[in-house]
Amino acid sequence: MKRTTALITATVMALCMTACGDNTDKPAKEDSSSTSAAAQEEKGTTLSDEEILKKANGCVKTGYNAVAEYLADMETQGRISEATEQEALDLALKELEGYCDINGTVGVRFDEMDDNGFFNFTVQFRSADKPEIVGQYPDPAQTPEDSPAWNVNAEGECSASETAGTSGGNGGSFGDEISDFLTGGYTSKSKLKSANGNAKTGYNAVAEYLADLETQGKLSTATEEEAAEFAARELGYNDSTGIVGVTFDGDLTESPDFHVLWRENENSGIIGRYPDPPQSPDEQIDWDAAAEMSCYETYYNDDED
Repeated sequence: MKRTTALITATVMALCMTACGDNTDKPAKEDSSSTSAAAQEEKGTTLSDEEILKKANGCVKTGYNAVAEYLADMETQGRISEATEQEALDLALKELEGYCDINGTVGVRFDEMDDNGFFNFTVQFRSADKPEIVGQYPDPAQTPEDSPAWNVNAEGECSASETAGTSGGNGGSFGDEISDFLTGGYTSKSKLKSANGNAKTGYNAVAEYLADLETQGKLSTATEEEAAEFAARELGYNDSTGIVGVTFDGDLTESPDFHVLWRENENSGIIGRYPDPPQSPDEQIDWDAAAEMSCYETYYNDDED
């Protein structure tokens, strides 16, 4: 797990972010929420329930990717049994600094491992203004009325960043250039974390595909093309774009090994992988996918059907 130095964190937080989690300099949560709501009403930008859900789902996906990387690192180190929901939450909150533009609560829950030994977990985000609206990943709600119940084992407050989604926040290229200049590649590191998280999501989808075939006694019929389609569909369902790639490492009936890659586009130099995710943007890995699929196209083709 990569750590941002104290100097970089202080600089980025001072210039670009309002920190998530505990901060003694922040006003009480009630004051922060009421101030944010009042500011929205004054500007005439009060959010609809649908807009709140969309923002909540966006925030929670970023948190999910942070937790996925944390668990992947622990697994790589052979320390997965030492993983805690509180540590996962702390990393999710840190990753969300400067990203979310609504106040709320982030929650993490570790679920039981499945029959194939894969670690399942859920991340949720509850709006401070409307706590009944809950963003979740995986299986995000598509409408406010379908919001899942709040069910977490570790939770922490996340305050809205004034720069999120603006040219000085996570959404603008100018802000990205400033961030890169100040932090020596902070944006690249963030993109790598997201890429590794997407690769892990695709990996879990492929694992489920293979498990279903094995249950049916049809594991020998598995193809990398079908596996890539399953991975792309799972990522597409959750609004993730990009390209996912799958490679079976040997005969699945003898050794069920495979790896999944993800990249933003064909020209992207940042490639996420699971297992064995790259730990630094400088760690170049090859795009050695035997089959690949566009997540964006899969998502919209399913909608058309």
